[in-house]
Amino acid sequence: MSTNPEAGSRSRLILLLLLVLCLLPPLAAWLLIRYAPPGALGDASRGTLLHSTQPLPNVALIDPRGQYHGQLHGKWGILYLGGADCLQCSAVLGQMREAWLSLGSRAQRVRPILVVPATLPEARVQALLQPHAGTWLWRLLDTAWLAELLQGGGVVLVDPKGLPVLRYDADVWYNDIARDLKRLLRTSRIG
Repeated sequence: MSTNPEAGSRSRLILLLLLVLCLLPPLAAWLLIRYAPPGALGDASRGTLLHSTQPLPNVALIDPRGQYHGQLHGKWGILYLGGADCLQCSAVLGQMREAWLSLGSRAQRVRPILVVPATLPEARVQALLQPHAGTWLWRLLDTAWLAELLQGGGVVLVDPKGLPVLRYDADVWYNDIARDLKRLLRTSRIG
């Protein structure tokens, strides 16, 4: 039986090429993930990821019926810091409400929350909340830490453990918040 040495080396070369073709995509993906600069691969979230390890202070929330509750009760939160001179509060609260309502059956896992200074008059608070049914209220003595977190206004998503997760600018479109919330609610095992 005679074997052709040329045929053997040719088949080894084909086998080697097949092996390289199979290993090339995972190797390229690993190199890209490992050595790509931050942000080069894009980001699926619409908000800015917050790297905070400090949970929100444990302060009672007031539900839409005026009842006091513990912090978030294991629910996700959409927080907005309002104030006496807030000109865009109604628009932002409207966007928060639309995002919350667009969640459909998942809306029960999320609380839209207006955060106001404790010194804000009750009439002003009611004027802010009245057109946005379902919005919870959080009165704080010191809102400086939240103002710093929001960096000049905006909306913050808070996980069920009270950790800030994503921040949005004040001119956010409700669909951006809703997309991120739907993704988080789908993958979250808590809240």
